[in-house]
Amino acid sequence: MTIEQLRELLTALQSDPGAVTDEQLSAAREFIRAHPTADVPTAQLRELRDARNTITDAQSTRTADAADREGLVSELGTDPAPAVEPAPPAAVPVLSEPAPEAPPGEPAQPAAQPAAVPAVQPAGEPQAVAASGQTAAVGTFRAAQATPRPTGEAVVVRTTAAGGVPTYEHGQVLDSTADLALAFENRRRSLTTASRGGADEKVYVARTTADYPEGRCLSSDPGAFAGNFNKIEQVTSPRAMAEAGRNLRAADPDALVAAGGLCAPLTPLYDIEVYGSTARPVRDALARFQVPRGGIQYRPNTSAAAALLASGVWTMENDEAVGVVETPTDITDPIKGCWVVDCPGIQEAVVEAIYTCLEFSNITARFDPESTTANIQSAAIAHARLAENRLLAALSAGSKLLTAPKVIGATRDILVSLDKAVAYYRNRHRLDQALPLTFILPAWVNHLMRADLARQMAAGDWMEALGIAQSRIDGWFTRRAVNITWHLDGSTADTVVGAETIPRQTYANAAAGSVIPGFINEIDALLFMTGSWLYLDGGVLDLGIVRDSVLNSRNRYRMFNEEFVGVADRGLESLRLNMTVQPTGETVGTTSGSAIND
Repeated sequence: MTIEQLRELLTALQSDPGAVTDEQLSAAREFIRAHPTADVPTAQLRELRDARNTITDAQSTRTADAADREGLVSELGTDPAPAVEPAPPAAVPVLSEPAPEAPPGEPAQPAAQPAAVPAVQPAGEPQAVAASGQTAAVGTFRAAQATPRPTGEAVVVRTTAAGGVPTYEHGQVLDSTADLALAFENRRRSLTTASRGGADEKVYVARTTADYPEGRCLSSDPGAFAGNFNKIEQVTSPRAMAEAGRNLRAADPDALVAAGGLCAPLTPLYDIEVYGSTARPVRDALARFQVPRGGIQYRPNTSAAAALLASGVWTMENDEAVGVVETPTDITDPIKGCWVVDCPGIQEAVVEAIYTCLEFSNITARFDPESTTANIQSAAIAHARLAENRLLAALSAGSKLLTAPKVIGATRDILVSLDKAVAYYRNRHRLDQALPLTFILPAWVNHLMRADLARQMAAGDWMEALGIAQSRIDGWFTRRAVNITWHLDGSTADTVVGAETIPRQTYANAAAGSVIPGFINEIDALLFMTGSWLYLDGGVLDLGIVRDSVLNSRNRYRMFNEEFVGVADRGLESLRLNMTVQPTGETVGTTSGSAIND
């Protein structure tokens, strides 16, 4: 193998992981291990190191996937066909409609002809939870995504059919969004005439449940406080956090396939592409626990910073200065300080319902099943966005705002601001350097940093600066013992916090013919001790259909889903960093050093 062949293999691994065999990965890893290091340029050594890490991650993911599969096979009691890479979207005949009952004396209506629905990524696969609560991008409806390396217990997520859905048994697992679309449509068509014209009716079609391992289930028994505390400590304690790792990788984009024709009638394509991600990086950055009673009561943690008066020094000179008087009478007499310990108050955190509701035409659902599948996927993406923004708002509201002005280029300003915040955080609370912190940034900051590096003065390995790898950017944070999380959403309007106004963190729609939008020049970021924020999972995602007389009079119906979630802050201090930046490419060598003042 050569360096060029290694680069081609890495490109193939990124674009189509299934095209790279285990043998090729092993051979590439052996090539890197045996590659000489003497007289090799530093840039090439970095490239080999990044390649080795990428290959190791791919091998670990495949090993974890195989272990998950063995567990599922054992649980189901069956031995399905060997796992293969998902096939390209193919037409699957679904949505065959049972013939409705005909009034006496009239012939029965024929059943609708089978229609085609594009095959989609199977849902309900088990998802690994790291020691800090990290999971794969959860969503009943999702495109194929890279799975983080499992480092802890597993949460198994399944979507099952409700009772009364034709062609499906109660509790039957729905393996894909095509199955879910079929369940919705068959249940809609099975509603009786009386039901369609009667009172309000909310019909459940499916339910998504998360089966948490015992270590992630908090008991509602009043006497289980100690047990619940131990479970949380095993996941979120400084020792557990120091030993736990994080390995988030971006999802691979869906491939686009072009088609064309000559002289013949055009081929109709009924499938509808849905673009967007159901990934939940903010949720996955938190420690996840199932709460059967809709919330928890807890006592806040404490920090060494709160006990400054608990310790002191009493010298011989102090002792002599007090004299023989038992009670000091002179204000100049030295006295021992003491920290008055109050009983910590009980705090509460409860879940809230995040719901999505869509209204559709019966005719569209009957004759355009592809749109039904697309609507389900679109609703899942919208649901994920709302849920993530609610989490971001809760984390931000529970954090202390600190600001950082622009000094030089954006990349260096971001990293220096992070260094200053981390130094403050660890020093104030006397934290071990191995204890990881979590840093949450908008995903567009990746592009901001690349633009900043592309604009810097050409020096050294300037070609690498024009195409900096994602692993290199992530490495800048992980080397600071900081787990980086890139979220996909953010506030859609300016936010006022005290005397500061933080601009929106999402882009507005650009008008045709206008200048390409510039980068947002203030970054709203979060920094906290990993595991200090708990994600409270109500445990159920319900999906169903709503029918009532008003909707039926308009020949329409509604689809809904809802989940119950919340957060609890058990940390020492959570910081909200508002960093003003510009991608100017400036460095200390290109600007006056006297302008830099911390």
